[in-house]
Amino acid sequence: LVLALQSGDIDGSNYPAPTSRDQLQENSDLQVIIPPFASPNGWLFNTTVEALSKPQARLAIAMALDTATFAADSLLGIGEPGNGPIAPDSWAFYKELTPIPFDVEQAKTLLAEAGVGDGTKIRFNVNQGNVLREDWLTYTQQALKEIGIEVVPELLEYATLSDQVVTQGAYEVTGVDFCGVTAEPSELYDQFYSGSAGNYSRINDLELDDLLTQARRELDIDAAKEISQPIQVKMLELVPMYFAWYRPFLHVVRQGYDGYTDSAAYGLFHTLEDWTY
Repeated sequence: LVLALQSGDIDGSNYPAPTSRDQLQENSDLQVIIPPFASPNGWLFNTTVEALSKPQARLAIAMALDTATFAADSLLGIGEPGNGPIAPDSWAFYKELTPIPFDVEQAKTLLAEAGVGDGTKIRFNVNQGNVLREDWLTYTQQALKEIGIEVVPELLEYATLSDQVVTQGAYEVTGVDFCGVTAEPSELYDQFYSGSAGNYSRINDLELDDLLTQARRELDIDAAKEISQPIQVKMLELVPMYFAWYRPFLHVVRQGYDGYTDSAAYGLFHTLEDWTY
């Protein structure tokens, strides 16, 4: 994509490698846009796995990961630590949401409370070729040694990984973001309600179910925003997914085009009919 943009073979893209930012910005024929953050990447847990069945265990894994360091070292100066399941530019994002802290000693205590023993092996997978997620897996493997968890890393082709998670439910932890909300907050019902087909974490919590049902039915945006706040707090307590970091993207369009509207949810081409040249 970067080469095609540089050569003029294509006029725009939502997916050039963010590592190419400086190279693309040096090309005066191109407009480089850093879009708003979408919902965070991180780790989605299969809560039916014994070692991950208690929220204390999942919270311990989250607390053992220093997302500020990961963002500074691996997200190219564009991404940031994540916080909760909803994109930060969404009307439903709870700005007062307290992030899960980095606390290795507390993580060890929580693992002991959950009955997860030293040396426990857990399989973590990411899609092969996604450099940022591969780095996240490598970082996690090293960090979790500090709390006695042995990460068994799996680099899978995307279709294989998707089948393992979506169809078979035969995964333990995945780094692909099958969950999270960028455009429509009621999507959380499809992702985390106990009876939803898209609930790949298999989380089952009556209080969360009730909140998700209320939010889905509420048509008044102010009332829906009020309901979304305890949902986001509850998600950080239950940790069916650890929403750890905002993935950096670049959007690029050739100079001379105008009238486009960029967004985290839809990228450049959602309003293509409005473009002029």
